Amino acid sequence: MSTTTPSKTARPFELLRAVTQRPRDANEYLDRMARSLDRIQSILTDDGETQAGPPEDIALRNHADSSIVSSQATTSRRTDSVIYELTDAWAIPILPNGAPDPARGMALQGIMLCDRQVELRGPVAGMSLGSRWLVAGRAEDDVLRFGEVQVVADEQTGESSHIAAYVLPSADCLLRPEIMTPKFDHRSGRIVACINPAIAAAWVELGVMERQLIDRVAGCPECDAIVSTRKGCRNCGSVHVDTQPMIHHYACAHVGPAEQFDRGGELCCPKCRAHSLIVGADFEYIQGPFDCRECGWSDSQLEMIAECVHCRLRFPLDQATEQEIVAYHVERLDSLVDDSAA
Repeated sequence: MSTTTPSKTARPFELLRAVTQRPRDANEYLDRMARSLDRIQSILTDDGETQAGPPEDIALRNHADSSIVSSQATTSRRTDSVIYELTDAWAIPILPNGAPDPARGMALQGIMLCDRQVELRGPVAGMSLGSRWLVAGRAEDDVLRFGEVQVVADEQTGESSHIAAYVLPSADCLLRPEIMTPKFDHRSGRIVACINPAIAAAWVELGVMERQLIDRVAGCPECDAIVSTRKGCRNCGSVHVDTQPMIHHYACAHVGPAEQFDRGGELCCPKCRAHSLIVGADFEYIQGPFDCRECGWSDSQLEMIAECVHCRLRFPLDQATEQEIVAYHVERLDSLVDDSAA
């Protein structure tokens, strides 16, 4: 992947500075970012006090205040940082319900990434402060990666703009991994990902999400919920069936319940009165009929029965539908962020 490792004199930064020209090296890039902190701080605060505004703006400013390092502190502290330049970049706004808004999507001139801070080079009109976007770009390994970002500052320069944004942690993303992992839903009785199927389909169509088939399971023909399976009564499907061992006496061909052959600890045939019977030589044990306690049906065999965990429908297993268990995957920018922070 394309990385640039600054020297130990490089300055850390919490918000990226919009620049109109590509810096000659990483140190110059980081220095420009550090010099912009006073400007961004003045936007977020007024004489040291947080500006009034809507609750969401106040929360954004408080988040930025807690993450901004002052210019003086930045000058005194030095660290190594890794900068990634991503190509084939584009961005799509994310609606509050997590759906994409492709009509407002735009191609970018490039993305600069360092830790969780990104600079989006425009034209990037319409990226308002606090808005959420999904950005995409390729590193040198040619892998297209995606990340949810929140806009924290912008600067207009002629016909183009430069946006400073913050890569949101996975747990704070609208497209967080947890909602794309299939889980058992107690309300529907199905194993599904928590993300709305229509929203997932929209992201899949855009190439952001990858649909992954995890497994196929038996489903209910009535409600598509998963089913439990077991052997049961061939008539009503009940699991409450009883059976008892039978004895087949070779000499007289009598077959009867084993308990009828028991005569005080000695096995005797109730038909021909033969006694001291020896298993294998004189008789064999065989499986007796299955008697259903619910419907009274008696049969020599049981059947594989399915029962829906949702609507409780019982039916032969061969009538079950086949349900796919699907997960979704996004190649995230987090892998670069984690490498950079390491």
